[in-house]
Amino acid sequence: DGKVAGSETNTVKMEDEYSSVTISKKEINKTEELPGAVLTVKLEKPSKTENATLKNVKVSGGANNVTAGKDTIVFTSGETASEITMLPDGKYTLTETTSPDGYTVNNETVEFEIKDGKLVSDKEIVEMLDRPSSVKISKTDVSGREIPGAELILTIKRSDKTVGASLERCATEKVKVSEDGKSLSWISEAKITEITGLPDGTYELTELQAPDGYVIAETIEFTVKDGKTADEKIVMEDK
Repeated sequence: DGKVAGSETNTVKMEDEYSSVTISKKEINKTEELPGAVLTVKLEKPSKTENATLKNVKVSGGANNVTAGKDTIVFTSGETASEITMLPDGKYTLTETTSPDGYTVNNETVEFEIKDGKLVSDKEIVEMLDRPSSVKISKTDVSGREIPGAELILTIKRSDKTVGASLERCATEKVKVSEDGKSLSWISEAKITEITGLPDGTYELTELQAPDGYVIAETIEFTVKDGKTADEKIVMEDK
């Protein structure tokens, strides 16, 4: 009868959903989200609106400490994936500036594109993976040969990212953790010892007992920053 059926106002209404992109931060080979990473999403090239801005985007989910500027969004990953809505169409990059404690910074730049409000990808999410920190500790003689039988202890003297950080997650079958979680101890073998997951901070490596025929070495102090040490490996030499 010349009217819109079911509408008191005689109106036909069409609604558009906001664009939505999921940003996931995980440890490599694991399915759980990894909190504590400082991430930056940057609009590199808008495709619909020349002066597109990110100031009006909404960031939800596990994201914390969100700051939105003209062409960047900075946030900290949480226990669940982060959801970004109202992103303008265009090409974006995802980078990591600070890694979660016990992990190395991922220097990879992840690129993605939004077209007609949707992620242009065969995947449903934008994902970035982190590797646990890895510190190699070498126990050698003056010739550089790895020597077994030294009783070693590694103690965290100051934690830089996490107050009162524990070394419990670094323990293995051969590397034991102390009751208070502040020290790791092991017996050296004829190969380098690799410890993963060390939190950022300052450490002391001490030899409690030298192998038979050697003198106890001096204590070594070193720092882990963003999951890495200044040198490729920490070398303690026995004479």
